[in-house]
Amino acid sequence: MLPCPSDLSLLSLRSAPQHLPSTLIKAIQRIPRARPGTGTVDCIVQEASFRELGDWQRLIHDPYIAPDPARLDRSWHWPRYLTASYLLNDVHGRLTEAFQIMVSSPTGRAVPVGVAMLVSGYPHPGEVGEMGTFVWFLSSTPPAALQAFGVTDRFVVMPLLLDSAVQASRWQGLHGRVALHADHRGTPKQQDDLVKRYVACGLTQRNYLKGTPLSWFRKMDSRYFTYGMASAHACTLKWDPLR
Repeated sequence: MLPCPSDLSLLSLRSAPQHLPSTLIKAIQRIPRARPGTGTVDCIVQEASFRELGDWQRLIHDPYIAPDPARLDRSWHWPRYLTASYLLNDVHGRLTEAFQIMVSSPTGRAVPVGVAMLVSGYPHPGEVGEMGTFVWFLSSTPPAALQAFGVTDRFVVMPLLLDSAVQASRWQGLHGRVALHADHRGTPKQQDDLVKRYVACGLTQRNYLKGTPLSWFRKMDSRYFTYGMASAHACTLKWDPLR
């Protein structure tokens, strides 16, 4: 079972550090419906532990996402990714966090409309000497899954998952710097569509990073996207009325 609304706890977007305005570090409390002009729905940003990610995998991913060839995330396994992130990143002092954006069904059941996993403490692509928050994975709930839980609305999800990542980055003292890598799987059209969606969210594609060493054995490609301080502010400012 997914948790009831009374069981929800906010993602670790806690009291703001003294050197940042508190109004800049606050999770959304409402999420827009997908069709313009149809208003918003109350929501909450909830921290996702192994239990919540296990529920997502079992109740949403496996029955609704995994069978869909149009989904680039159909082969993902969230509990395994969380375990891997702890193993890979804790030793380097990086912070792993996962969260979900939740709405309430007509019967009062808490239903996730999107999920993301973040790791704070990576070098920020394109800004030498600066650190940022990396979005390892993010995903939205398919309409069929929402309907199965009694939610008939569709929502604007990706920009609000990214907004929550910016808030987490700010709370860590990283000034909203966020980076992600566009999935290389799928058809050329699927990849192009994904790039267009990231650009529409105000992310900057760092094409010039292609060929830059990422580690001893890997080089970066052109599919890294970032928010810097200014672009993070510009993109999250539009969502301030939802906080």
